[in-house]
Amino acid sequence: VGAQHVNAIRDNQNSYPFLEITAPAGSGSSFLLSYLSKLIGKETYRCSSPQHATKAGRLRNLENAGTESIVYLDEGAPAESFDWDEIKALYNGDSASYGTRDETREVTFKGTLIITANKPVECNDAVRSRMIDVRLKGKNLLDKPTHIDALHQLTATEASVFGRAIDRNKEHLLLTVEKLVPVYIEALTEGLHFIRDPDPRGLHNCAQVMALVNVLSDLLGLANEYRAAPLEVLQTIASEYV
Repeated sequence: VGAQHVNAIRDNQNSYPFLEITAPAGSGSSFLLSYLSKLIGKETYRCSSPQHATKAGRLRNLENAGTESIVYLDEGAPAESFDWDEIKALYNGDSASYGTRDETREVTFKGTLIITANKPVECNDAVRSRMIDVRLKGKNLLDKPTHIDALHQLTATEASVFGRAIDRNKEHLLLTVEKLVPVYIEALTEGLHFIRDPDPRGLHNCAQVMALVNVLSDLLGLANEYRAAPLEVLQTIASEYV
């Protein structure tokens, strides 16, 4: 929901979180990403392994992505050392540079970053606080073959109706985010009063996604129970930022 207007959200909010999907093999994370791509009219998604590319190659890939999402696949044992600090600037839409002594190129990432791994990536707290961590467990996503077959057969052309609806509702999306983020930050702060010094960046991440849940619920006309369930999950995620 937010990825299509991420630049406008960053302009208004000064940030947009990274999505980290952690899941054991066979949990359906690749299937989930394929489905999400179809919702915005893409049959495939842009994927790369940061450990198997140079810094210049990674930044060129980010530059070439334009406003699209990029999936970073963490493959465990690295072929080359990779410091996750490298992605911090992308959170605020700041620029990063690469090149030689004679020529340096500035890159500003305009898309969204998704990280997939079997377990949470090893990074410091500053990077972790820029992520929303979604954990898939077991084979829950794949245990209903009839539904899965139907989604496999869904084409990007058919699914892109959703993406076009998000485009048409851009103004509503941005106004909802602007209005609800401070409300949710306050609610999360009060609800997590038992946690000493909760991370304000983490609370802001969750508040942004909670606002987008409301956009999605309004767009699809979802009942309150379906709106409430992901909001409760996000409150749990917020409690883990310490």
